[in-house]
Amino acid sequence: MQITHIFQMKYFFIMLNITLQLIVLPSYGQGKTLDTLTSKQPYSVAFISFEGGLGAPMGMYQANGFAVPGVDYSFTAASTVDDSVFAWALKVNYAQNGVDGVALAKKLEQEIPLTFIPVSMGLYNYTTALIGAHICCRSTKRLGFNIKLLAGFMYAQSPVVIFHAYDSAGNKYTVFTQKYNTSGFCYEAGFGLNYNFTKHLCAFLDFDLMHGDPTPSGAIYGEDLHGAPVTTNIFGYPDSPHTVISIMAGVGFKIPGLHMYN
Repeated sequence: MQITHIFQMKYFFIMLNITLQLIVLPSYGQGKTLDTLTSKQPYSVAFISFEGGLGAPMGMYQANGFAVPGVDYSFTAASTVDDSVFAWALKVNYAQNGVDGVALAKKLEQEIPLTFIPVSMGLYNYTTALIGAHICCRSTKRLGFNIKLLAGFMYAQSPVVIFHAYDSAGNKYTVFTQKYNTSGFCYEAGFGLNYNFTKHLCAFLDFDLMHGDPTPSGAIYGEDLHGAPVTTNIFGYPDSPHTVISIMAGVGFKIPGLHMYN
């Protein structure tokens, strides 16, 4: 797992370096910004934004974790470096995803010769803190777009799910999983649009892809009918890293002319 995290971090910084060379550094080399090259004024601004929307699980998070779409909220703060289109950005996310109890029951029935009835399906909860590159460009006086590549830390909580199980004789059992906390490396890439209503107020529409691979910490995946820990991973970690594609909209507050470095 540590080797995987090291590889992911190296991959992120390689992509970040390529992004900087292709978009930012050439404009510095010519003494111009991207907007200057297109005969527009430099788009220099600091901003904060608050957004909310929908996060749809993908990959093993959906297939192994049986996660379903849920809410996603974010706060972003960014400031450009001098007069370039490049900005350092800090982003904090909080999101929840439910559990598909019917699909999980079918999976359990393939492993255990019982009939499972979902009783209570908890929620996945996760929080991310990310930092990285944010490229802000302007197409018109009011409309602009941004590209982001961020990496950081994820803290996640697994759901508690409870089933009633019945054998062929009609005997009833209760089967459940326990909540546990995990943490690990994560990264995010995305793009979006922003529309300026006034000098200080704008709207954002963002499309992001986030992947996090939290490491289990003393996880118990469930208990069998006799109360003994289940060691086979029918549900949940470590084979369901969080991969989520999200669409979010919100408002931002700008401070034109304020830079990270003066």
